Amino acid sequence: MGFAQRLKELRELHHMTQQDLSRKLKITRQAVGNYEQGTRFPQDERILCDIANLFNVSLDDLLGRAYIPGTTSSPHTALPVYFHEKSTSYHCPDKDSAISRLLLEIHDLPLDVLEKLTETIYLLKNFQHNKSKK
Repeated sequence: MGFAQRLKELRELHHMTQQDLSRKLKITRQAVGNYEQGTRFPQDERILCDIANLFNVSLDDLLGRAYIPGTTSSPHTALPVYFHEKSTSYHCPDKDSAISRLLLEIHDLPLDVLEKLTETIYLLKNFQHNKSKK
């Protein structure tokens, strides 16, 4: 999957029209259409970065380089940019996908819910750690 297909897929999965995307990127709707048809490619790296940040995906994923054959390509299988930057070791794709889905699902939750979720994860982690000691 290349940039053109991935851009269209991400836009549609985020329930955006080409016009919506063009407004957010401050480019013309025609430019978005050309990108999605594969007749043009962004010449300004700022646009690529803005698209990746808008959809919370890495540049590799946006360009189709992070696609894993045999998986369904969606934002749920894309790794967020900040996850790649903080990652210092290899993670298996299944674990990465689960983390990515989790991050996408919790992104818009209120702070109090995120704090309770963090406490729950901490308890589960400690439970798993104590269970593995036995």
